[in-house]
Amino acid sequence: MREVTGATRVLMVLADPVAHVRGTAFLNAHFEAEGINAAIVPIHVRSVDLAPMLRAVRTLHNVAGVGITVPHKITVIDHLDGLAPRAAAIGAVNTVHRASDGTLTGDNVDGVGFVNGLKAAGLA
Repeated sequence: MREVTGATRVLMVLADPVAHVRGTAFLNAHFEAEGINAAIVPIHVRSVDLAPMLRAVRTLHNVAGVGITVPHKITVIDHLDGLAPRAAAIGAVNTVHRASDGTLTGDNVDGVGFVNGLKAAGLA
């Protein structure tokens, strides 16, 4: 694994529980293979701690964004500055982009990922 430094873009997956999160290993391998200076780590955040965690994310300048999973996909919406159209249509968020000014925008890429998986398997 590449060295993580102050120049590394940090991403997190917020979940409760967190032991089931496996996608971070795949993403870190992808970042390394593509020469992307980024790292992602699962973070155990209980529902009562979601709001303070997102307030902190706004102030962490090397955090590019967060992944959102169980049980936060719906409740996270109340703590964001905006939603991408597909997240608004679905009513759930699984990715949050942090802009340089600390603005948080939610999106949902579950559907896109599912369809791309079907295409890769020759089913669509």
